[in-house]
Parts: sequence; C-alpha cells; structure tokens
Amino acid sequence: MKVISFIIPVKNRSGLFEQAISSLLTQSDSAWEAIVVDDRSDNHEFEKIQQICMADSRIKLKRRDGTRGGAPVCRNLGVRYATSDYMVFLDSDDMIGKDFVKTRLETMAKEPGCQMWIFPVRVFMDIPGDSRLLWNVFNEHNDLDRFLNADPPWHTASPVWEKKSFLDTGGFDEELLCWQDWEIHVKALVLNLKYIKIDQKPDIFYRLHDRDAIRKHNISKESLLSRFAAVKSTFLLMKNNSTLNKRRKYLFGKLIINIYISLYKTDSREADILLDFIAREKILSGFEMKIWLVRIKNSNIEILNKVIDKMIYRKHNDHFLDTKTDYLHTETVD
Repeated sequence: MKVISFIIPVKNRSGLFEQAISSLLTQSDSAWEAIVVDDRSDNHEFEKIQQICMADSRIKLKRRDGTRGGAPVCRNLGVRYATSDYMVFLDSDDMIGKDFVKTRLETMAKEPGCQMWIFPVRVFMDIPGDSRLLWNVFNEHNDLDRFLNADPPWHTASPVWEKKSFLDTGGFDEELLCWQDWEIHVKALVLNLKYIKIDQKPDIFYRLHDRDAIRKHNISKESLLSRFAAVKSTFLLMKNNSTLNKRRKYLFGKLIINIYISLYKTDSREADILLDFIAREKILSGFEMKIWLVRIKNSNIEILNKVIDKMIYRKHNDHFLDTKTDYLHTETVD
C-alpha cells in the first residue's frame, strides 16, 4: 500500500505548527506518516513541539544536529528518515484539506509512471478559506521558462515527489539561504523528471503572514548572493545539459541583472562579479549589456529609458526590468 511521507521542518512557532499537524490528524485516509525535523528550536518551544508530535504514532520527531541549519538542511534530513517512496514537503505554518492524502493516492493510481504529481495551492491569512487568492496558476506556458522568468507555477508543497527521483536531483542545496525551492524545481525540470499537473480545487493552504510579503524582497547582501548562486548553478546545469536557447539565456540575463541592481546599492565591487559571469558565459552580447547598464544607471532619464525599453522589447518581447514575482491570482471558480 502506498503511503505519503510529509517532511516538515519546524523552528519555534509551535502554535502554528499545531494547526499544521491538526490538518494531518483529520485526514480521511490514514496512509501517511510525518517526519518532523526540529531546526534547534528554543527549549520551551521544543517541549511544546514534542507534546504535539506525541498525538499520533505516525509522527516521528527528529532534531537537527550540527551547526548548519535552515529549511533545506531539515528537509534533506527528513527525507533520510522517510519510510515511504512518496513525499510531500509541508511548511510548519501551512495546512492541508481533509482529503489531501486520499486525492493524491487516487491520482497516483490513475497516473502511474510519473515522478512528480503537482497540485495547486490556495493562500490563506488565518483560517483556510478566508481568501480567494491562489499562490499561482497553471497555464499553457512552458513551466521551465516560467521558473526562469521568476514566475514559479507551483509551490514547495505542490508536488508529491517520488523519493528516488527526488534523490536523483541531489536534494535541496544546503548552501543556499534562499531560492532553494526554485532551484530544486528547475533541476527537476532540466533533468526531465516526468510530471503531471492536476488542476483541481486547491487543498493545500499557504499561510500569508503579510499581505505584501510575497511581493517583498530580502535585499541583504547575503540573500542576494545566495540568489545569484542558485541562478549560476542552474545556468551551468542547463548549459551542460544543452537545454539553453536564446530565450532562456535572456531570462537568465534578466534574473542576474535584477539581482545586480539590488546588490550594486550594497556592494558595487561584489556586484561586478555578476557582470563578469554574464560576460564570461556570453549570456548577453556586449552591446546589449552596455544598453542594459545605461538603462540602470540613468533610470531618471525618462526619454532614454523609453527608447531602450522599446529596443529590448522588440528583440525579446519583454521588458527586462519587469519581474513576475507578484504571482498571486484571485480565484474565480471553486
């Protein structure tokens, strides 16, 4: 019998974690286990997490060792302890509907041979159902190109992963401070994992703590360099796998340039490393690179900007300073 392993990293916030676990305990199908990995919570919070995990023998609590922490470390550790061949990565403040497991198992039986089964996600603020926002929508556009255009079509909890296929990707990059989810999903697509998207009524609920949080960027130097590291490693993977084309090179250039814009304000010398990488890998032509830099450094000259934007749009059918990070969509149909 197929069983789904939920991999749940947690650090403090035991109150929200209890709500996530409660959504597991009310499942209509009992074929699940939960591997909870504590990321060195404060002692009093850890005691509460322990009590919550004692509610069901299918919940197994592990505590991270070592000095390196973070969600990717805990998720990779959780995979090691999972006994099932199928996994879902659930955040400790998110929730799922009561038929989540039942729906997944039915879909997997109808669609055998896949390595990922991907489902939509709805946003909530306090209680699932208090918002009609979708985390993002499935559409006809190429999924890999959407990820490269900072428009990820699915969320971390969207896929049911075949465990072996997840391990084949190398797992989450534990060096990255951010964009680990983006990076692993792009890797999965580049490595041609077979997947299917199920456009059903969402039963994964992503908690949005701040209505604008998904639109905000952590602009610390460390975060920006981590983003660049994710983009760089992905570019090199696609280069080695011969999955690059003109359009994708442009999208990589756009990603790097937008990171550069923020990093330049913090550390101009460090930011030049990004330009060196663009030049070395010939992601953009020398002329186009100069045009983009003129656009960035003269952003207050409106006429010049319009001319440059028009040139870039004619070539790529896209404005390079636009990003797709505002990817919440209002749900129109239940």
